[in-house]
Amino acid sequence: MLGPSRKTRSILVTLILLTALFFRTYQIGFLSYLNLVAVLGGVLGVWGIYLLTKELFNWPEAVLAGFLMSFSSWHSSVSRVESWEVWAPTLFTFGLLFLWRGLKGKHSCNFFFSGLLWGLGFYASSSFWLYAVIALIGLLTYLHMLKKDFGNKDYKNSRDFIFRGLVLLITTFFIILLPKLLFNFSINKEVVVNLPPLSLPMAVLVVAGLFRSLIKLFKHWKSHRHFSAIQAILIAWFFIGFYSLNATIVLPAIFILAGESCWWFFTWLKNWYGMRDKHLHEASLVATLTLIIFMISLGFIEFKELFVK
Repeated sequence: MLGPSRKTRSILVTLILLTALFFRTYQIGFLSYLNLVAVLGGVLGVWGIYLLTKELFNWPEAVLAGFLMSFSSWHSSVSRVESWEVWAPTLFTFGLLFLWRGLKGKHSCNFFFSGLLWGLGFYASSSFWLYAVIALIGLLTYLHMLKKDFGNKDYKNSRDFIFRGLVLLITTFFIILLPKLLFNFSINKEVVVNLPPLSLPMAVLVVAGLFRSLIKLFKHWKSHRHFSAIQAILIAWFFIGFYSLNATIVLPAIFILAGESCWWFFTWLKNWYGMRDKHLHEASLVATLTLIIFMISLGFIEFKELFVK
């Protein structure tokens, strides 16, 4: 079954970004310099989650994760505060996107961009070293996967390419970080953001996504004798962010998990309806309408949490 056309996907991405912009600027009034910085970081963060989820999974999960993050009261709250704090998860998300593309052998320049963005991340948040732990866990899991799945020659070629890329990443990272190390230079004054409670539907999606990721992680080990790098990254991202008590760290992982579980529910509903109706197009139509109604309803719930006092 073919997916939507490129034009349709572009329209969906545009809707995601417009929704993100609305939720981050509504009722602000005059936008100061730092407001503009935060709004830009928030909207780019939504785009980054779409791109990263598409790279890790597929476009349906990416669209759902993007929409969930675009109208999230949590991420919108962080993006409306006069601070650079929201740029930390945004820079890490794009850095991880480039790292993943580099690990898959797409081009060595991806390692350069990853190091560049992660070096800048330390200027946005002093907690950025926690992201480095997440990246390290994902990298070690990926290298272990290569060693288990590839033949000796293929493994050596991939390993050598990745190690050269990592040298470029680390070199770029420390060059960018050098002024901060020498002069303790920082562009951000960290602030405390009072976040609204996570809505029940969003919490259910996140828990379901986390539960599915844990099952996939151990099923992958049972079948291949190594963990899935994607699941290892998401689970590490969630728990490190959760236990750090810094909501901005865990935010991107929450929406990737929620988007993946939302797509699972959609496919389950379509298959369940299809087993009871011979007309497959009706099953797709019913499931799609249910998903659209659910997403719109959740958007209104998040809007109420953020703006209706």
